[in-house]
Amino acid sequence: MRPGVVVLVLGGRYAGRKAIVVKSYDDGSKEKPYGHALVVGIDRYPRRIVRRMGKRRMESRSKIKPFVKIYNYNHLMPTRHSVNILFDTKLINKNSLADKSLRRKARLEAKLKLQQRWYWVAQFSRREKGRSGSQPHWHYATELATSNKNGKCRS
Repeated sequence: MRPGVVVLVLGGRYAGRKAIVVKSYDDGSKEKPYGHALVVGIDRYPRRIVRRMGKRRMESRSKIKPFVKIYNYNHLMPTRHSVNILFDTKLINKNSLADKSLRRKARLEAKLKLQQRWYWVAQFSRREKGRSGSQPHWHYATELATSNKNGKCRS
């Protein structure tokens, strides 16, 4: 699996949640001799935003609770979607999952990146006519950013 691919988690605590592959280990490693991937996912998704909401309420509803975990390939289902969010690999890596304080920093980094992306999409959809009350999907941000209603690129 390539980094940036959106996957669905099939088993465990986060079953049914969407995640993004940060780094894949196709050949395995010494401690895990099978194909696995380091993923960043969303445990609690942001809630719906409508036009009449204020700034503070919109920010509180846009909060995301992330998770950072290593999964066996058998427990992940890749989708056709990909996201171009660049996570800091110095903070989010295999070694950071072993230590509690590093794990917390990794989750914070993931939260900031995902919320920044979501907040931008929510702001964009809020300003766009005809989209009030609908909730944009976080993995369609690049499509929303590059095209308008007619399908033409913005300049």
